[in-house]
Amino acid sequence: MNSPFVFTTDKMKPLKSLAQSVRSHLLPKPAGMQYRRLGQTNLWVSAVGFGTCQLRRVPQDQALATLQQGFDLGVNFVHTAPDYEGADALVAEAIRHAKHDVHICTQAYDTHGNTHGFVNHFEHLFEEACVRFDRPKIDIFGIACIDDREALGENVWGPKGMVEFLQRKKQEGRIGAIFCTTHGGPDYVETLLKRNIFDALMIAYNPLGFHLLSYSPPPGRHFEHLPSVPAKIFPLAQALGTGLMIMKPLAGGLLCPSKAFPPRTQTTEHSDLSASHILRAILEHDAVSCVVPGTASVAEAEENARAGHGRQPISQGDRDNLHRQVQRLQTTLCSRCGLCDELCSQKLPVSWLFRGGYVNLFPGETFETWDEVEYFHLHPAAQPICSTCPSVTCKCPYGIDIPRSLVKIHEQMTVLKAKGHVCQ
Repeated sequence: MNSPFVFTTDKMKPLKSLAQSVRSHLLPKPAGMQYRRLGQTNLWVSAVGFGTCQLRRVPQDQALATLQQGFDLGVNFVHTAPDYEGADALVAEAIRHAKHDVHICTQAYDTHGNTHGFVNHFEHLFEEACVRFDRPKIDIFGIACIDDREALGENVWGPKGMVEFLQRKKQEGRIGAIFCTTHGGPDYVETLLKRNIFDALMIAYNPLGFHLLSYSPPPGRHFEHLPSVPAKIFPLAQALGTGLMIMKPLAGGLLCPSKAFPPRTQTTEHSDLSASHILRAILEHDAVSCVVPGTASVAEAEENARAGHGRQPISQGDRDNLHRQVQRLQTTLCSRCGLCDELCSQKLPVSWLFRGGYVNLFPGETFETWDEVEYFHLHPAAQPICSTCPSVTCKCPYGIDIPRSLVKIHEQMTVLKAKGHVCQ
């Protein structure tokens, strides 16, 4: 595939503005923010970066102001993707006005079932990113959810595959660092680390131990297990010199209410934790290169970015409060572990009903769902089935009262449905 950057044979000067790209790398970083080396690369990233999947759901002016506020406070790392429905274009626009260099971290995928061929679509998305961000080199580029790419039969590891492409472009100087995102289980992540191919991994972690989009995997898949990350993944990544970028640090709004997308109903699950305390607690792990919370309002940008300023530990009082709140949430919010799905006497997909409710009650990431698992597709009855169950056989290993909790979710979802907020 031809590169969108046309180089002359004499001066090797790109048609696009290479001078602009070089200039940005010389701009000073704002004071206050701490910067950490990304693995063993020469890239230094702000301790707090911004996730951008939510930006397409707010007005353009708000999206650009959010990014600019972060840049002004020292954020120099932004993660985006071509399937974030226009977020990458917003990032490109904001970066043009940044007063310091901003590292772009973006990703790609290929065609399902292309097990052995050239990864033409993957390459197309790389070249498209170079055009969109007006630079011949992407600082951090990689594979979107690598375990999904494998499961969908895409050519990740084979000849002419994604890894081969990434290594070639890095050697050519067009990629600064190679990464992948993954929601795979601990053993899978350990295997990725030991392959010694990726400069960095983006993995989910937060003190709660799960996040808004967690779900029980289908047979043959082993999904992320957040509680094991500090003991199993952090030390190994640090020993191997692999950078770790932490997604879902605020659990998708479950750990603390989102300012851009506040919960749609008042529930007992609401926490008085601040995003700053949670992010700083995660950053105390030396293996963490940066945390990447989804950020979609100026207020969120302010709080999230300032969590990366300085390196003082959180107070013991804040640490104790975090521990208490996490313990409370773990006994009131379903982690979607799936252990109860086979226990229901009414054959309800219990964990999926919880998930269907949560992604509507906490609306920050509702695009990460599909029709078959929408709440009212799974539970079309007007009255909650759990309220009249003649034989309660379900049981939660974490102490959640499943029937009572599902009845409450059904009542809340019915209200949202009447307001036109959820799929029917």
